[in-house]
Amino acid sequence: MAGAKNMEWKAEYATGIRSIDQQHQIILRYIARFDEAFADQADWAGVYLLTLRARTFMEYHFCAEQTLMHLLDIPNAAVHCARNRIALEQFSTFQRRVHRDSAGDVLLQPMRQLLLDHVLDGNQLFGDNALDDSLA
Repeated sequence: MAGAKNMEWKAEYATGIRSIDQQHQIILRYIARFDEAFADQADWAGVYLLTLRARTFMEYHFCAEQTLMHLLDIPNAAVHCARNRIALEQFSTFQRRVHRDSAGDVLLQPMRQLLLDHVLDGNQLFGDNALDDSLA
């Protein structure tokens, strides 16, 4: 299992939109918190609460992204938004499994990958369409 230290922000993850980059940094911190929770064999309630908080943040983040994509008229935004909906569905599945099975070791890698893929995908999507920092 990769440690939390592997989930540090890298300049290559940047979209050029300050608010989105800050939110992506929070997503990486959630990945680190999942790593820590499972490494410490956190109790079920703690892990489940962490999944609830992470999902709530992801819903907020996806809404913020969708709004910016609409304002910037980003090509392929609909594809990205569809991926976000699928990601939330997958995250809900992870939540149910944590709730039902306490299957932390089985769920950690797919959950981490889902969140990390989102950060990396955002980098490519926004790329040249980044807002001036004064607007982000």
